[in-house]
Amino acid sequence: MCYSWLMSEVISQRELRNDSGRIMRALDEGQSFIVTRHSQPVGELRPMRRQRLVDAHAVTEVFRNAPPLDHEKFQADLDEGDRPDLRASCLRQRLAAGLLDTSVVIDLERIPAELLPEQVAVSVITMAELAAGPAACNDPGERARRQDRLQCAEAVFDPIPFTTEAARAYGRVYSAVLAMGRQPRRRFADLLITSVAIAEKLPLITRNAADFTGLEEMVEIVSIT
Repeated sequence: MCYSWLMSEVISQRELRNDSGRIMRALDEGQSFIVTRHSQPVGELRPMRRQRLVDAHAVTEVFRNAPPLDHEKFQADLDEGDRPDLRASCLRQRLAAGLLDTSVVIDLERIPAELLPEQVAVSVITMAELAAGPAACNDPGERARRQDRLQCAEAVFDPIPFTTEAARAYGRVYSAVLAMGRQPRRRFADLLITSVAIAEKLPLITRNAADFTGLEEMVEIVSIT
């Protein structure tokens, strides 16, 4: 209950009755509420967890006719530093579910559904990277293709949020990267995505396995080519 008080908005019984429209909209956006009567908590309102895993065939169908992106340029525009050419274990047996890294979403029109887990999801971090893609590009044609990719992703995915559990996982991930003598800030988005995968207990599906080198003991890293 202490945790709920810290994370939830406290409303009175009267506010629940008189301000139901705002409360319903906030629930839809993920906000929780503690309801009080005579200043004493009597109940809690929480949003229902949405279905964030999507059938892989449905996802690849949405992206089938999407204009292809320049994968290397997209990654280079968003990232600093060179990426070593390393690989994690490839998908030998089809997984039931997995979290897609941004590198996979960039290439979804080229990837058969059979190479992906049966159900897939993305995190809000990937959506943020896709949203930044058009702004990071000077070429009008490539910018338009990146905008199209963002709109396809918005149409098919309800992204997994960065939760308190993911924040805790990020501390462990950050420590692991420091222990390897690497700089976490240069891999900020990759590490946030890893943290979401850990919190959600999902394998991380990527085309850039080198981004997650050294984190294999914390999360299953699956490379697809």
